[in-house]
Amino acid sequence: MLVTIKQGDFESLNDVSLIWACIEPTITQIRGKSYIVKSEAYATLNPGQRALLMFQVLYGHTSNGIEEFYFHLSYLLSNKDVWSQLKKGMQYFEDFDMLQILEDMDVIFQSMKTEEFKNNTEQRNTLITDIDRNAELFASMNLLNKSFSVTLLSTIQRVAAYIRNNANEFVQLID
Repeated sequence: MLVTIKQGDFESLNDVSLIWACIEPTITQIRGKSYIVKSEAYATLNPGQRALLMFQVLYGHTSNGIEEFYFHLSYLLSNKDVWSQLKKGMQYFEDFDMLQILEDMDVIFQSMKTEEFKNNTEQRNTLITDIDRNAELFASMNLLNKSFSVTLLSTIQRVAAYIRNNANEFVQLID
């Protein structure tokens, strides 16, 4: 589903607002819904919209501190299909710096000695407080969070530039 937007609005939106305007209807449709509903909605998107949705899933839940960063990433990593699509999204936007951070996250999470990662279990086994009780985990997540934060601005710029240069994948412009 392409978002209908006025040409002037499209041209004047800042990067974050443009990204949100292009994906907000999909987020609204799937927020709080079952995995099946989310999968069905995902299947209706074109490749650019899929990549944008996966970026928003990452961005929307990882920019509010190290605890949320850890908790959300552990949730994403617990679902290999979602994690795979997230990495495909970064490949789609040719954001190899962010893709490398995701690869690093995968390696660190999988090498953890904690049961939730060794067994690849559900989010319910991952507690935000885990990071406070494990110095090695905190140090790893702190380093990853810093790398992520540094790279995020260029990722936002890259994604927004892609949208502007390929508007027909995301929006229907009107006068």
